[in-house]
Amino acid sequence: MSGGPIFGFRKEPGIGERYWLIAVQSRWGKHSHEIAACPTKLLGEFLMYFVEQQKIHDQTP
Repeated sequence: MSGGPIFGFRKEPGIGERYWLIAVQSRWGKHSHEIAACPTKLLGEFLMYFVEQQKIHDQTP
């Protein structure tokens, strides 16, 4: 399903299991079973830029 989260998992001694949101799925090949995904770091940077641009736009007369 497009838009689904992709998590990374790791066991760390003394801490236990940890997990992170790595990417958001953007496409799935029905026959190849391959996916395409947008890394969350890239997505986060874009969203921060977009929000900042909206703030600037909203402040202009």
